Amino acid sequence: MPHGIAGLLRRVLGARAAEFTTAPLPAPESGDVFEVAAEGGRVELRGSSPVAQACALRWYLTRVCGTDLSWDTAVVEPPDRLPSTAPVRRGTGFAHRTHFNYCTFSYTTAFWDWRRWERQIDWMAMHGVTTPLALTGQEAVWQAVLRGLGMADDATRDFLGGSGYLPFTWMGCTEHWGGPLPQPFIDARADLGRRIIERERELGMSPVLQAFAGHLPEQLGAGHRMRWFEFSSTLLDPLSAEFRAVGARFMAEQTRRFGSGNLYAADPFIEMVPPDGSPEALAAIARAVHEPMVAADPGAVWLLQSWPFAYKGGFWTAERIRAFLTAVPDEHLLVQDLWAEQRPLWKETAAFHGKPWVWCMLHNFGGRPGMHGKPAAVAAGLAEAAGSPDRGRFRGAGLTMEAEGADPAVYAHFADLLWEPEPPDLPEWFRGFARRRYGRPVRAAEDAWGRLLATVYAAERTGSPQNSAVVARPRVTGDLSPAEPPHPGSGPPEWEPADLVDAWRLLLDAAPEAAGADRYGRDLADVTAQVLAVRARELRAETADAFRSGDPAATDKSAAAFLGLLGDLGELLATRREFLLGPWLADARAQGTTEAERRLHEWNARRLITVWGRAGSRLHDYSGRHWSGLVEGYHLPRWRLWTQALAASLAHGTPLDPEAFDAELTAFEEGWCRGGERYATEPRGDTVAVARRLFAAYAYR
Repeated sequence: MPHGIAGLLRRVLGARAAEFTTAPLPAPESGDVFEVAAEGGRVELRGSSPVAQACALRWYLTRVCGTDLSWDTAVVEPPDRLPSTAPVRRGTGFAHRTHFNYCTFSYTTAFWDWRRWERQIDWMAMHGVTTPLALTGQEAVWQAVLRGLGMADDATRDFLGGSGYLPFTWMGCTEHWGGPLPQPFIDARADLGRRIIERERELGMSPVLQAFAGHLPEQLGAGHRMRWFEFSSTLLDPLSAEFRAVGARFMAEQTRRFGSGNLYAADPFIEMVPPDGSPEALAAIARAVHEPMVAADPGAVWLLQSWPFAYKGGFWTAERIRAFLTAVPDEHLLVQDLWAEQRPLWKETAAFHGKPWVWCMLHNFGGRPGMHGKPAAVAAGLAEAAGSPDRGRFRGAGLTMEAEGADPAVYAHFADLLWEPEPPDLPEWFRGFARRRYGRPVRAAEDAWGRLLATVYAAERTGSPQNSAVVARPRVTGDLSPAEPPHPGSGPPEWEPADLVDAWRLLLDAAPEAAGADRYGRDLADVTAQVLAVRARELRAETADAFRSGDPAATDKSAAAFLGLLGDLGELLATRREFLLGPWLADARAQGTTEAERRLHEWNARRLITVWGRAGSRLHDYSGRHWSGLVEGYHLPRWRLWTQALAASLAHGTPLDPEAFDAELTAFEEGWCRGGERYATEPRGDTVAVARRLFAAYAYR
């Protein structure tokens, strides 16, 4: 079995890998470099690292062959004869190209198997990732450490919680939620984690392992109780000798299982306030977290997410941020400016007070639906960070999405930015993306992507798409507006719906030439669903307005149209595997070795994307999705209960009863989370045919 870049070529290209050769290049002072040369149907990929050679492959396939190689590309299909090209050289000064957010290990990778991870790691390499978070298997480290502290394994499995929520235990946000974690899962994930880390290292990446941030089960010792939404956890006193002792145990166990990695992630206060706000105490906390790392690994670098400095900005004053950061030696800290495309904290913190830092695009919260992106702002922000005299110790760029799978164009553009000497012309880049995506020049498709660039991908103010009315929780209080989940940066669209409909029309016009490309169907479904989401928001509001005016006929008419749209959305989504609930649940069940375990994993999978926490949780629908099965099986019935409540109130002349409605809604939600009904794992129907019908029904005139 080939290893390293040879293995990647074989996995990505199959027998065509024999047409490619690789060679090393001297490493530059910082970053990476690659060269590509092709002649006579043979291609040589030269690079300063295996990742650079993988990026050379992506550059050749996309720029020379015109082949799509986005994150959602299922099969790479080079032309029958590989075209020649004069030698080309590209370099990047970004020493670190990070990937993943803690939350991604919940909202996306929670139930992935090795086959899915293997593909992900190859795609990470081809997109230039050098520094990925590597957290799979951490529960085994926790179990061994807590066992050494005298805690029974059953108690540990209960403390860790459920398979869908582990990152939130690792960050100290939750404990005892969704479990107890089955032992076979812990054992299997430890093996999976080792395979992931070994493959990442084999491809020249530097996986970021976890370090001890101070959170322990309450029964193991006194500490500070921390609050996160309706959850609480215990933070061991960072100034105690026990804190450092546990940190040393953690590092020793992790090194035994996964080796020494030099890069370690720890976030003691990701969305919580420290117990003591004095600069001296904050500095002491930073030293307490950091010291076990360097004691176990003298070259250890702490990877720190900057998110708390913005999320809890009322606490994190300039003086407190400075005290916390400067307590750690410069060469031992790497800060991720986690949401730099929306709020670049490097500008507010004197470039993190001289610490090395990475500019990151967060882009997606929880995996919730909606086309959105700000490629112009990303390109400008990266260029400013790289060229500003105030950039400090700027070291790279990264992707910190909470969930993957949305807006493939945004991520393809980001990957290109890392290797180009100048940001590409955006309109031309999007036209080229359309050509690669559909395997040929299609004028209508290129024009459609131009419209998308001017609408959903032209965001300036907002950091995320408008919250979807489809996945929002109905209410019968006040003006009947739904309860939207916490979502930083959400707001009204910065574009006209009619302009988006133009893109929809153009994509449909492109169908005769483009529909043979698999990615065309995904893009058409995305745009269609986005227009329907806008119309759903309007129809829900029209229903509420009709009810408040006391008009039963108008209420019934709007309600029927609203519910009908939700059914139509479900039919559309059912035509694409990317938008099916069934695979998510099937992957969760596959983690179990008994029916009881399978049901527990499925409960985690169902709850994470719906209620999230306990009944009435403020986090409800935070990870709601436009998925076939979820729309028809969960969201549509909730909105049907709402329309029935409005109709009954008008028919009987009685006021709405918020308590009774909430109780009925909660009973449905809890029943669905415990349910075992199966949902389709394979698509059905024709995307183009369904989209054409929906265009006739919902297009703005």
